[in-house]
Amino acid sequence: MRLNYLFSGIEVEVLQGFEHRGVVPINFPQDICMFRINEISMAVGLRYLKNGDNVLTIYRRDKSTFHQVFEFSSNHLTKIDCRAVKNVGYVAVVNSISSADDSSEIPSSFVYSVKINERNELDIDTMQIFPEPNQINVRLWSRNDDLFLIYTYNANALPSTCTLYKLFGETFNATDFL
Repeated sequence: MRLNYLFSGIEVEVLQGFEHRGVVPINFPQDICMFRINEISMAVGLRYLKNGDNVLTIYRRDKSTFHQVFEFSSNHLTKIDCRAVKNVGYVAVVNSISSADDSSEIPSSFVYSVKINERNELDIDTMQIFPEPNQINVRLWSRNDDLFLIYTYNANALPSTCTLYKLFGETFNATDFL
């Protein structure tokens, strides 16, 4: 419901009717997304630390409190996106490494799968690595029960290039180049 108020001579529109569901305990997130698997709410946050590290954190909601369940740090993390399909969560990550970087032990960009096992515990695994350097953005979206992924990357000062992937089983396969 929307209500209009007059505040210092300016009409302000206020949304009401939202119910407080909890607070994700991340200070000054650069990016945040949420999804649900098996009726459990999950949150993923990306924050930048003063020491230059960037931290991706996954939280699980229990009652009205979010608890940290996973963390990954790299000074190259720049973007995240998440989505759930068929009770599996997917977290796509841009770990923006240029081809000139000597960081071969850290994947360029990747997708985590998030599942809840029979003991009601989380299983978080690196599902797939995308080795193209200079990635700048990522998006996940679903249509019906299909999951799609797009990474945008700069290709040697050319206009940005995008690769469209579709999830087949447990692997994202390239289906188009935009």
